[in-house]
Amino acid sequence: MAVKTVFCDEVHERNQMPRKPNYRFERSQRNKSKAEKKAERLEAKTRKSDARKAAREGRDMDQADPEN
Repeated sequence: MAVKTVFCDEVHERNQMPRKPNYRFERSQRNKSKAEKKAERLEAKTRKSDARKAAREGRDMDQADPEN
C-alpha cells in the first residue's frame, strides 16, 4: 500500500512496510545496557562498602584509644 506524503510542496510516495528485525544488534544493545547497569550497581556497592569500612575503622580507632 503506497502512502503519499507531502514535504515542502512535493509529493513523495513510499511503501508502508514493517522494518526488518536485526536480532543480533538488538541483543547486543540489550547486553550492553545490562552490562552498564551491572557496572553501576557494582560501583555503588563498592562505594557503600568502602564507606562502611571507613566508618568502622574510625569507630575502632576511637574505642581503642580513648585518651585522644
